[in-house]
Amino acid sequence: MRCLLHPPCHTCRSATVFSGPVQDLRQRGYNQSRLITGVLAKQCQVPLEQGNLRRTRWTEPQTSLDAAKRRDNVRGAFAVRDPRMVEGKRVLPVDDLFDTGSALRACAEGLREAGVADVVRETVARSVPR
Repeated sequence: MRCLLHPPCHTCRSATVFSGPVQDLRQRGYNQSRLITGVLAKQCQVPLEQGNLRRTRWTEPQTSLDAAKRRDNVRGAFAVRDPRMVEGKRVLPVDDLFDTGSALRACAEGLREAGVADVVRETVARSVPR
């Protein structure tokens, strides 16, 4: 896995990689986004921010929702616990699967509200429309 931030993160002291909160951790037994972001942070030589991005409320599972309902479902559902840790930084929130982009968009909104300077969103895989 290569570093996805341009310019490369190791030249930017204010960059960090974010692992988003996962709702079904008990069901899966692991946090796939945290595994992915751990590798990416190491490759980019930047810190991995874990636990600072939190859900502000429970949301419905996205799998059965259409695009509009997905946006509504996660809008305003994420916030930063400690804004001082991200203020003015360039961050890379990572999701395992891009379908409509609603979850990453909502995470980015929560990060921007906390004072993040730049959000570079990334996913590992993209779903194919049926």
